Amino acid sequence: MFLDEFDPEKRVWIDIESISWDDARGGLLPYHGDRVAGVAICDETERAVYIPLRHRTQQDACVPFDEAIAELRAFAAKCTNIQNIKLKFDLHS
Repeated sequence: MFLDEFDPEKRVWIDIESISWDDARGGLLPYHGDRVAGVAICDETERAVYIPLRHRTQQDACVPFDEAIAELRAFAAKCTNIQNIKLKFDLHS
């Protein structure tokens, strides 16, 4: 669906965007209820896609969470070289 244009044999960057339901703090505390808001993916050709999952505004643009995560997991399992920026947080999200 979202990832058909990406070649899992090439280097791929995946970044998880997070959200906090508390405006007084940022969204980087997964143990305090912060959750995945979306996933950004790009490759060596600079092809990129952003998949909105749990946005507080524009919720009608969000993709069903379970469907998107299933596709992302299947894609990641085929990838040979995944790069990440905030891996420590992303592993806990």
